[in-house]
Amino acid sequence: MLLLMTMMMMQVHIVYMGSLPEGEYSPLSHHYRILQEAVENSFVENSFIRSYNRSFNGFVADLTNHEKEKLANMEEVVSVFPSTNSSTSHNKIMGFYRFTRKDPVKSRSRK
Repeated sequence: MLLLMTMMMMQVHIVYMGSLPEGEYSPLSHHYRILQEAVENSFVENSFIRSYNRSFNGFVADLTNHEKEKLANMEEVVSVFPSTNSSTSHNKIMGFYRFTRKDPVKSRSRK
């Protein structure tokens, strides 16, 4: 139940890290490392949504307010702002709820 409440307090944010560095660089592993430092649980995979690595350096993640502030205060992060598309967060919550219910939803057959 606590996990469900935490997920409901999360909001999708874009973490902007500026332009891509020159030379050999692995954006995905860098984004995961930064997110790991900020998330309050050890499940980065549950927070991480997508990585941007062509036109700019950044990623999208479901974050609590505290996690958002931790990321915003990191030296390598330029800014953190809410995504205008919040349906991803809602879908994650509803998917989680569906798979953790104790009373399975029974499909009704038409007669």
